[in-house]
Amino acid sequence: MHLLCVAGMHVGIVFIVVSFLFSFLDKSKKGKYIKAIILILFIWFYALITGLSPPVNRAALMITFVIIGKALGRYTNVYNTLSASAFVMLIINPALIADAGSNYHM
Repeated sequence: MHLLCVAGMHVGIVFIVVSFLFSFLDKSKKGKYIKAIILILFIWFYALITGLSPPVNRAALMITFVIIGKALGRYTNVYNTLSASAFVMLIINPALIADAGSNYHM
């Protein structure tokens, strides 16, 4: 069971590894968009495999915003991505405001 205990940092590690593996796609404009789609699919597939806990959702959503911003050639600010991900998550499920981020739900 401990192998499935995943934090947001692990989502970042998956992002870095997959981004490095597909770095050859950065050479063309179409390749940047293809890489962004592949990265988003990998991140959310990983989040789905790990059980979609709130910390993983938050990290996956933040990284999704960063990927989209980089694909569009925009500057991404950590505070903006954090607040945007919190806003989207609270719109989807307002009860998450009381969740401290544990992976175990009873």
